Amino acid sequence: MEIIRCLIADIPQKVLADIVQSMTQQDGTIDVVGQVSGIHNVSGILNREKIDVLIMGMRDSTPQQLCKDILKKFPGLLIVGLIDDGRMAMACWADVGKNDILDIIRAWRGADEEPTQ
Repeated sequence: MEIIRCLIADIPQKVLADIVQSMTQQDGTIDVVGQVSGIHNVSGILNREKIDVLIMGMRDSTPQQLCKDILKKFPGLLIVGLIDDGRMAMACWADVGKNDILDIIRAWRGADEEPTQ
């Protein structure tokens, strides 16, 4: 299985950042290549390292345009935004197709669950 390279950025709560790093490292398929405290260092790291997933803190002040700008420059990147205390999240990526949307819905629903009617 291919290793997924991950960068953790701008998660203001240290405990949440440490939990995310611990969870991803325990998975075995995710390599956390770094953890930075601010968003200003992200672009430089993305230019130097091959990163597959950016996990970043999202607050009301995190503009939607920031995600768009990052994805324009790094279209193969998945951004997972942890909102406030991490109990809500959002995902952003470029070039979303119809099947991608269906895959998201199925993954959220649970692939092993039987459909109910």
